[in-house]
Amino acid sequence: MRVLWARTWRSPDPELAAYQDALWRAGCRWLADWHERQATPEQRARAVSRLQAYEREVRALLNDRGIDDRALGVASRP
Repeated sequence: MRVLWARTWRSPDPELAAYQDALWRAGCRWLADWHERQATPEQRARAVSRLQAYEREVRALLNDRGIDDRALGVASRP
């Protein structure tokens, strides 16, 4: 199942994989730009607050399982 899932999201063909990566980056840029233009400062602040709460929850779950924060691939923050 993992192989099928990975194959669905990432082609083994290097040219197609590069194309997929470029499309993904373009989509992310478009979405970030759209949010920048459409979201109010209050909406952005609420989104930041929610994302920070999710981060705290994930860190707590990892900690409960004895997994170091470095497993997230980001530096620890207070």
